[in-house]
Amino acid sequence: MVRDFQSVVGYEARKHFLEMTGMMPDEVCACVGTGSNSIGMFKPFLDDPMDITGVEHYGYGDQFMD
Repeated sequence: MVRDFQSVVGYEARKHFLEMTGMMPDEVCACVGTGSNSIGMFKPFLDDPMDITGVEHYGYGDQFMD
């Protein structure tokens, strides 16, 4: 259910990117902390030939390189 609700953002991103550039992006990335944002963004692009990258925070504090 969450995937389907969050995928609205991914479908809109895909649609607007195609309208603006006439082609698909080389890569799609999203934060993967809990997974709901990323699966929603990635779902519309899963059948397209591109890199899909999940980014997660790493570190111990709020300082750069901490």
